[in-house]
Amino acid sequence: MWEISSGRTPCEGLEQNHLIAVYRMKGSRDKPVPGTPREYVKLYTACWDEDPAKRPLAKEVYQILTYMYEQLALEEHLVADETMNIINTGLKKGDDVFPSASLIRHWLYQRNFNDVDALEILTAHNNCSVCCLLVGFFHHYGIGTPRNYARAYNWYLHAFDQGNQLAAYWLGICYRYGYGIEEDTSKAVRFFQQAASQGCTAARFHLAVCYDFGEGIQNDFVKAGEYYQLAAAQGHVNAQNNLAVFYKNGYGVKKNMKKAVEFFQQAANQGYDRAQYNLGVCYEYGFEVERSIIKAIELYRLAANQGNEKAQTKLTSFNSRRSSTSMGYYG
Repeated sequence: MWEISSGRTPCEGLEQNHLIAVYRMKGSRDKPVPGTPREYVKLYTACWDEDPAKRPLAKEVYQILTYMYEQLALEEHLVADETMNIINTGLKKGDDVFPSASLIRHWLYQRNFNDVDALEILTAHNNCSVCCLLVGFFHHYGIGTPRNYARAYNWYLHAFDQGNQLAAYWLGICYRYGYGIEEDTSKAVRFFQQAASQGCTAARFHLAVCYDFGEGIQNDFVKAGEYYQLAAAQGHVNAQNNLAVFYKNGYGVKKNMKKAVEFFQQAANQGYDRAQYNLGVCYEYGFEVERSIIKAIELYRLAANQGNEKAQTKLTSFNSRRSSTSMGYYG
Protein backbone atom coordinates (compact mmCIF):
# COMPACT_ATOMS: atom_id res chain seq x y z
CA MET A 1 0.00 0.00 0.00
CA TRP A 2 2.89 2.36 0.72
CA GLU A 3 4.37 1.46 -2.65
CA ILE A 4 1.10 2.33 -4.39
CA SER A 5 0.89 5.74 -2.73
CA SER A 6 4.55 6.59 -3.21
CA GLY A 7 5.25 5.07 -6.61
CA ARG A 8 8.60 3.88 -5.23
CA THR A 9 10.15 0.60 -4.17
CA PRO A 10 10.24 0.08 -0.37
CA CYS A 11 13.60 0.18 1.40
CA GLU A 12 15.33 2.08 -1.35
CA GLY A 13 19.11 1.92 -0.94
CA LEU A 14 19.01 -1.40 0.89
CA GLU A 15 19.82 -3.93 -1.83
CA GLN A 16 20.77 -6.93 0.34
CA ASN A 17 18.08 -8.99 2.06
CA HIS A 18 19.83 -9.14 5.42
CA LEU A 19 20.04 -5.34 5.54
CA ILE A 20 16.31 -5.10 4.85
CA ALA A 21 15.66 -7.69 7.58
CA VAL A 22 17.69 -5.71 10.13
CA TYR A 23 15.94 -2.51 9.05
CA ARG A 24 12.53 -4.12 9.64
CA MET A 25 13.54 -5.79 12.93
CA LYS A 26 14.45 -2.36 14.30
CA GLY A 27 10.89 -1.27 13.60
CA SER A 28 11.90 1.08 10.80
CA ARG A 29 9.37 1.81 8.10
CA ASP A 30 9.26 3.97 4.98
CA LYS A 31 7.89 7.42 5.76
CA PRO A 32 4.51 8.49 4.34
CA VAL A 33 4.72 10.52 1.16
CA PRO A 34 3.53 14.12 1.63
CA GLY A 35 -0.03 14.53 0.44
CA THR A 36 -1.09 10.95 1.19
CA PRO A 37 -4.57 10.94 2.83
CA ARG A 38 -4.22 10.54 6.59
CA GLU A 39 -6.73 7.68 6.77
CA TYR A 40 -4.81 5.78 4.11
CA VAL A 41 -1.56 6.19 6.08
CA LYS A 42 -3.36 5.02 9.21
CA LEU A 43 -4.61 1.93 7.38
CA TYR A 44 -1.32 0.75 5.93
CA THR A 45 0.45 1.55 9.21
CA ALA A 46 -2.01 -0.82 10.95
CA CYS A 47 -1.15 -3.47 8.38
CA TRP A 48 2.50 -3.19 9.48
CA ASP A 49 1.71 -4.01 13.12
CA GLU A 50 3.97 -6.74 14.49
CA ASP A 51 1.02 -8.32 16.29
CA PRO A 52 -1.03 -10.24 13.68
CA ALA A 53 -4.13 -9.91 15.85
CA LYS A 54 -3.98 -6.15 15.49
CA ARG A 55 -3.65 -6.16 11.72
CA PRO A 56 -6.87 -5.66 9.74
CA LEU A 57 -8.16 -8.60 7.72
CA ALA A 58 -8.10 -8.39 3.91
CA LYS A 59 -11.90 -8.02 3.94
CA GLU A 60 -11.64 -5.13 6.39
CA VAL A 61 -8.96 -3.45 4.28
CA TYR A 62 -11.24 -3.73 1.25
CA GLN A 63 -14.18 -2.24 3.15
CA ILE A 64 -12.11 0.65 4.50
CA LEU A 65 -10.62 1.43 1.09
CA THR A 66 -14.08 1.37 -0.49
CA TYR A 67 -15.38 3.79 2.13
CA MET A 68 -12.36 6.06 1.65
CA TYR A 69 -12.92 6.08 -2.11
CA GLU A 70 -16.58 7.02 -1.65
CA GLN A 71 -15.67 9.80 0.78
CA LEU A 72 -12.99 11.09 -1.58
CA ALA A 73 -15.53 11.23 -4.39
CA LEU A 74 -17.94 13.18 -2.16
CA GLU A 75 -15.22 15.61 -1.07
CA GLU A 76 -14.04 15.96 -4.63
CA HIS A 77 -17.43 17.06 -5.92
CA LEU A 78 -18.13 19.13 -2.83
CA VAL A 79 -14.90 21.09 -3.25
CA ALA A 80 -15.45 21.45 -7.00
CA ASP A 81 -19.10 22.49 -6.73
CA GLU A 82 -18.64 25.03 -3.94
CA THR A 83 -15.45 26.65 -5.23
CA MET A 84 -16.89 26.87 -8.76
CA ASN A 85 -19.99 28.53 -7.36
CA ILE A 86 -17.84 31.14 -5.57
CA ILE A 87 -15.90 31.89 -8.75
CA ASN A 88 -19.00 32.10 -10.95
CA THR A 89 -20.73 34.43 -8.52
CA GLY A 90 -17.76 36.78 -8.51
CA LEU A 91 -17.34 36.71 -12.29
CA LYS A 92 -21.01 37.42 -12.90
CA LYS A 93 -21.07 40.38 -10.54
CA GLY A 94 -17.79 41.77 -11.79
CA ASP A 95 -15.85 41.39 -8.56
CA ASP A 96 -12.12 41.18 -8.81
CA VAL A 97 -11.03 37.53 -8.69
CA PHE A 98 -8.77 38.12 -5.70
CA PRO A 99 -11.78 38.39 -3.34
CA SER A 100 -13.04 35.13 -4.90
CA ALA A 101 -9.73 33.44 -4.07
CA SER A 102 -9.98 34.74 -0.50
CA LEU A 103 -13.56 33.47 -0.24
CA ILE A 104 -12.43 30.03 -1.42
CA ARG A 105 -9.72 29.93 1.25
CA HIS A 106 -12.28 30.98 3.86
CA TRP A 107 -14.75 28.32 2.73
CA LEU A 108 -12.08 25.61 2.85
CA TYR A 109 -11.11 26.74 6.35
CA GLN A 110 -14.72 26.65 7.55
CA ARG A 111 -15.16 23.11 6.19
CA ASN A 112 -11.87 21.99 7.78
CA PHE A 113 -10.30 21.43 4.37
CA ASN A 114 -6.59 22.01 4.07
CA ASP A 115 -6.08 23.99 0.86
CA VAL A 116 -3.21 21.69 -0.13
CA ASP A 117 -5.48 18.65 0.31
CA ALA A 118 -8.23 20.38 -1.65
CA LEU A 119 -5.87 20.97 -4.55
CA GLU A 120 -4.78 17.32 -4.46
CA ILE A 121 -8.40 16.18 -4.52
CA LEU A 122 -9.10 18.30 -7.59
CA THR A 123 -5.87 17.35 -9.32
CA ALA A 124 -6.62 13.63 -8.89
CA HIS A 125 -9.85 14.12 -10.84
CA ASN A 126 -8.09 15.19 -14.03
CA ASN A 127 -10.74 13.65 -16.29
CA CYS A 128 -13.24 16.28 -15.08
CA SER A 129 -13.11 19.58 -16.98
CA VAL A 130 -14.46 21.54 -14.00
CA CYS A 131 -11.80 20.14 -11.67
CA CYS A 132 -9.09 20.88 -14.26
CA LEU A 133 -10.34 24.46 -14.49
CA LEU A 134 -10.23 24.78 -10.71
CA VAL A 135 -6.71 23.35 -10.53
CA GLY A 136 -5.75 26.08 -12.97
CA PHE A 137 -7.43 28.69 -10.77
CA PHE A 138 -5.66 27.37 -7.66
CA HIS A 139 -2.29 27.64 -9.41
CA HIS A 140 -3.23 31.04 -10.83
CA TYR A 141 -3.99 32.55 -7.42
CA GLY A 142 -1.72 30.48 -5.19
CA ILE A 143 -4.29 28.40 -3.32
CA GLY A 144 -2.62 25.37 -1.78
CA THR A 145 0.48 25.95 -3.89
CA PRO A 146 2.84 28.77 -4.85
CA ARG A 147 1.42 30.87 -7.66
CA ASN A 148 2.41 29.44 -11.03
CA TYR A 149 0.94 31.07 -14.14
CA ALA A 150 2.42 28.53 -16.55
CA ARG A 151 0.77 25.63 -14.74
CA ALA A 152 -2.46 27.61 -14.53
CA TYR A 153 -2.43 28.15 -18.28
CA ASN A 154 -1.78 24.45 -18.96
CA TRP A 155 -4.64 23.36 -16.70
CA TYR A 156 -7.02 25.90 -18.27
CA LEU A 157 -6.02 24.52 -21.67
CA HIS A 158 -6.61 20.95 -20.45
CA ALA A 159 -10.09 21.95 -19.24
CA PHE A 160 -10.80 23.70 -22.55
CA ASP A 161 -9.71 20.63 -24.53
CA GLN A 162 -12.27 18.65 -22.51
CA GLY A 163 -15.01 21.02 -23.63
CA ASN A 164 -15.19 23.45 -20.71
CA GLN A 165 -16.36 26.76 -22.19
CA LEU A 166 -15.56 28.81 -19.08
CA ALA A 167 -11.94 27.76 -19.59
CA ALA A 168 -12.04 29.82 -22.79
CA TYR A 169 -12.55 32.92 -20.64
CA TRP A 170 -9.54 32.10 -18.45
CA LEU A 171 -7.39 31.37 -21.50
CA GLY A 172 -8.46 34.78 -22.79
CA ILE A 173 -7.28 36.33 -19.52
CA CYS A 174 -3.93 34.53 -19.82
CA TYR A 175 -3.39 35.76 -23.36
CA ARG A 176 -4.57 39.29 -22.60
CA TYR A 177 -2.22 39.79 -19.64
CA GLY A 178 0.55 37.32 -20.49
CA TYR A 179 -0.14 34.91 -17.63
CA GLY A 180 1.91 31.76 -18.30
CA ILE A 181 1.98 32.41 -22.02
CA GLU A 182 3.23 35.18 -24.29
CA GLU A 183 0.78 38.09 -24.38
CA ASP A 184 -1.41 37.99 -27.48
CA THR A 185 -4.51 40.20 -27.40
CA SER A 186 -5.79 38.83 -30.72
CA LYS A 187 -5.92 35.32 -29.27
CA ALA A 188 -7.45 36.76 -26.11
CA VAL A 189 -10.27 38.26 -28.17
CA ARG A 190 -10.95 34.93 -29.89
CA PHE A 191 -11.22 33.12 -26.58
CA PHE A 192 -13.41 35.90 -25.12
CA GLN A 193 -15.68 35.65 -28.16
CA GLN A 194 -16.05 31.92 -27.69
CA ALA A 195 -16.86 32.22 -23.98
CA ALA A 196 -19.14 35.23 -24.57
CA SER A 197 -21.16 33.27 -27.14
CA GLN A 198 -21.89 30.76 -24.35
CA GLY A 199 -23.21 33.50 -22.07
CA CYS A 200 -20.15 34.10 -19.90
CA THR A 201 -20.74 37.48 -18.26
CA ALA A 202 -17.09 38.26 -17.57
CA ALA A 203 -16.09 37.32 -21.14
CA ARG A 204 -18.72 39.69 -22.50
CA PHE A 205 -17.32 42.48 -20.35
CA HIS A 206 -13.71 41.85 -21.40
CA LEU A 207 -14.74 41.59 -25.03
CA ALA A 208 -16.50 44.95 -24.68
CA VAL A 209 -13.30 46.45 -23.25
CA CYS A 210 -11.30 45.09 -26.19
CA TYR A 211 -13.72 46.72 -28.65
CA ASP A 212 -13.76 49.87 -26.49
CA PHE A 213 -9.99 50.37 -26.51
CA GLY A 214 -9.07 48.51 -29.69
CA GLU A 215 -7.15 45.74 -27.93
CA GLY A 216 -6.59 42.78 -30.25
CA ILE A 217 -9.39 43.98 -32.51
CA GLN A 218 -10.36 47.19 -34.29
CA ASN A 219 -11.95 49.80 -32.05
CA ASP A 220 -15.74 49.71 -32.34
CA PHE A 221 -17.81 51.68 -29.82
CA VAL A 222 -21.06 50.22 -31.15
CA LYS A 223 -19.87 46.64 -30.56
CA ALA A 224 -18.42 47.65 -27.20
CA GLY A 225 -21.76 49.12 -26.19
CA GLU A 226 -23.59 45.96 -27.23
CA TYR A 227 -21.37 43.75 -25.09
CA TYR A 228 -21.46 46.17 -22.15
CA GLN A 229 -25.24 46.02 -22.44
CA LEU A 230 -25.26 42.20 -22.37
CA ALA A 231 -22.93 42.03 -19.36
CA ALA A 232 -24.75 44.85 -17.55
CA ALA A 233 -28.06 43.01 -17.95
CA GLN A 234 -26.45 40.06 -16.14
CA GLY A 235 -25.49 42.30 -13.21
CA HIS A 236 -21.82 42.96 -14.01
CA VAL A 237 -20.97 46.15 -12.08
CA ASN A 238 -18.03 47.21 -14.27
CA ALA A 239 -20.18 46.82 -17.37
CA GLN A 240 -23.00 48.81 -15.78
CA ASN A 241 -20.62 51.65 -14.94
CA ASN A 242 -18.96 51.63 -18.37
CA LEU A 243 -22.31 51.51 -20.14
CA ALA A 244 -23.37 54.52 -18.09
CA VAL A 245 -20.26 56.35 -19.30
CA PHE A 246 -21.21 55.43 -22.88
CA TYR A 247 -24.68 56.91 -22.42
CA LYS A 248 -23.24 59.96 -20.68
CA ASN A 249 -20.85 60.73 -23.56
CA GLY A 250 -22.70 59.19 -26.49
CA TYR A 251 -20.09 56.54 -27.27
CA GLY A 252 -21.63 54.01 -29.67
CA VAL A 253 -25.11 54.86 -28.36
CA LYS A 254 -27.33 57.91 -28.45
CA LYS A 255 -26.40 60.26 -25.63
CA ASN A 256 -28.88 59.76 -22.79
CA MET A 257 -28.01 61.18 -19.37
CA LYS A 258 -31.10 59.65 -17.78
CA LYS A 259 -29.97 56.15 -18.74
CA ALA A 260 -26.45 56.99 -17.61
CA VAL A 261 -27.75 57.81 -14.13
CA GLU A 262 -29.80 54.59 -14.08
CA PHE A 263 -26.76 52.43 -14.81
CA PHE A 264 -24.54 54.38 -12.39
CA GLN A 265 -27.22 53.74 -9.77
CA GLN A 266 -27.36 50.00 -10.52
CA ALA A 267 -23.61 49.61 -10.12
CA ALA A 268 -23.49 51.91 -7.08
CA ASN A 269 -26.19 49.82 -5.39
CA GLN A 270 -23.84 46.84 -5.69
CA GLY A 271 -21.08 48.77 -3.94
CA TYR A 272 -18.91 49.60 -6.96
CA ASP A 273 -16.75 52.56 -5.94
CA ARG A 274 -16.33 54.07 -9.42
CA ALA A 275 -20.08 54.10 -9.94
CA GLN A 276 -20.58 55.62 -6.49
CA TYR A 277 -18.17 58.39 -7.44
CA ASN A 278 -19.80 58.96 -10.84
CA LEU A 279 -23.26 59.02 -9.29
CA GLY A 280 -21.94 61.46 -6.71
CA VAL A 281 -20.92 63.77 -9.55
CA CYS A 282 -24.45 63.55 -10.95
CA TYR A 283 -25.90 64.63 -7.60
CA GLU A 284 -23.31 67.33 -7.11
CA TYR A 285 -24.19 69.00 -10.42
CA GLY A 286 -27.81 67.89 -10.81
CA PHE A 287 -27.38 65.69 -13.90
CA GLU A 288 -30.87 64.15 -14.40
CA VAL A 289 -31.34 64.04 -10.61
CA GLU A 290 -32.35 66.67 -8.11
CA ARG A 291 -29.15 68.41 -7.09
CA SER A 292 -28.06 67.41 -3.58
CA ILE A 293 -24.63 68.14 -2.16
CA ILE A 294 -25.47 66.03 0.89
CA LYS A 295 -26.27 63.00 -1.29
CA ALA A 296 -23.14 63.65 -3.35
CA ILE A 297 -20.98 63.68 -0.22
CA GLU A 298 -22.58 60.45 0.99
CA LEU A 299 -21.69 58.74 -2.28
CA TYR A 300 -18.18 60.20 -2.35
CA ARG A 301 -17.66 58.93 1.19
CA LEU A 302 -18.77 55.41 0.23
CA ALA A 303 -16.36 55.41 -2.69
CA ALA A 304 -13.54 57.00 -0.68
CA ASN A 305 -13.85 54.33 2.00
CA GLN A 306 -12.99 51.79 -0.71
CA GLY A 307 -9.87 53.72 -1.69
CA ASN A 308 -11.27 55.68 -4.63
CA GLU A 309 -8.79 58.55 -5.03
CA LYS A 310 -11.12 60.81 -7.02
CA ALA A 311 -13.73 60.54 -4.28
CA GLN A 312 -11.11 61.22 -1.63
CA THR A 313 -10.06 64.37 -3.50
CA LYS A 314 -13.68 65.48 -3.70
CA LEU A 315 -14.14 65.04 0.05
CA THR A 316 -10.92 66.95 0.76
CA SER A 317 -12.23 69.77 -1.40
CA PHE A 318 -15.59 69.81 0.38
CA ASN A 319 -13.93 69.75 3.80
CA SER A 320 -11.76 72.69 2.78
CA ARG A 321 -14.78 74.65 1.65
CA ARG A 322 -16.67 73.66 4.79
CA SER A 323 -13.95 75.19 6.97
CA SER A 324 -14.51 78.59 5.30
CA THR A 325 -18.28 78.57 4.96
CA SER A 326 -21.27 77.86 7.14
CA MET A 327 -22.92 74.44 7.14
CA GLY A 328 -25.91 76.06 5.44
CA TYR A 329 -23.90 75.98 2.20
CA TYR A 330 -24.72 72.27 1.85
CA GLY A 331 -28.47 72.59 2.15
